Amino acid sequence: MRPGLSARQEECLRLTAFRTDREIAAVLGISEATVKKHVHEACQRLGVNRRKAALALLTPEPAAPAIVATAPSDPAPQMAADLGRFGYRPPPRNAYARVLMMAGLSLALAVTTTTVTVLVGDYHRLLEQHPREFALASPLHRSQARLSR
Repeated sequence: MRPGLSARQEECLRLTAFRTDREIAAVLGISEATVKKHVHEACQRLGVNRRKAALALLTPEPAAPAIVATAPSDPAPQMAADLGRFGYRPPPRNAYARVLMMAGLSLALAVTTTTVTVLVGDYHRLLEQHPREFALASPLHRSQARLSR
């Protein structure tokens, strides 16, 4: 346990790495407001204003021991233990790696946007050129087909 933090504050803070406040409240059997209060006070005592910064100050421990045992039919503890392998991964510290990551994400977004735009445009062109074949494609065209009969 970290000096200055109560066991419940540290437990709530450690669980924020893998769960939302609502999920933590359900697992611990307390209200969501109480979870927020414990995390806020833990951050204040550690002298930080962000949950992730407070988590970084805590000594690393495995996620599974911080989970409160619940009923055997509840899959929550097993789920949290599995999430421990895929926990929060901070962005790269190297500026070049960050720029490269942002460029890759921007390129992927541009390609996706262009693809969707082209597909929607092609769909509308087909609807205009062949309205009878696509009469079942949209409610608007169905109503126009009924009116033209």
